[in-house]
Amino acid sequence: MDPNQYPQTPQPQPQQTPGQFDYILNAQAPKKASAFGGGGGQKQKILMSIIFVVVILMVAVIGFSLFTSATKKDYGTYRTLLEKQTEIIRITDLGSTKARTVSVKNYTVSIKSVTASEKNDTAAFLKSAGVKIDEKSLAAKKDGNNDKALATAEQANQYDEKLIAIINTLVIDYQKDIKLLGSNVSTKTERALVTTLQNNAKVLANAPKTN
Repeated sequence: MDPNQYPQTPQPQPQQTPGQFDYILNAQAPKKASAFGGGGGQKQKILMSIIFVVVILMVAVIGFSLFTSATKKDYGTYRTLLEKQTEIIRITDLGSTKARTVSVKNYTVSIKSVTASEKNDTAAFLKSAGVKIDEKSLAAKKDGNNDKALATAEQANQYDEKLIAIINTLVIDYQKDIKLLGSNVSTKTERALVTTLQNNAKVLANAPKTN
């Protein structure tokens, strides 16, 4: 061994402080794309916003439809009234020409006049509410049994008695429907119509005696 040659002392290696170069490694590491950012995140945000708006609109439309269905006015009773008014007018029209006693004739004329006026008012109300009126359909609903009963009574010389009985039956049935209207009135126009029908119902009930 050369006495002039000294063993080399190993140079100390610089110690790395933990985390000293982590930022370099982290910068090089690929980042994961989140659901709402980076890597197409903007498109996802827009898509989610559109879906959210569509869902809200669907809920609003369904809710509005259900509310409208629940609160929609039912004009079925008024349609029924028109049918019964039409039949009363038809029968009283027959009676006004075939009745034998003056009191019965006058009664049928009175009933026909009042009911015809009521029918005009009822039809006008329905038309204002957008409900279509088909006169042919109303006429087609006539009760043929009434005609048969009157024909039989005429042959038996009991026409006036049978006529009054039929009219009374029609009027009583008609008045029952009128009473149902008072519990479901929503407008001033409807209230005016119902009031008229209810007041006239008292007049219709005064049938004359046939003997």
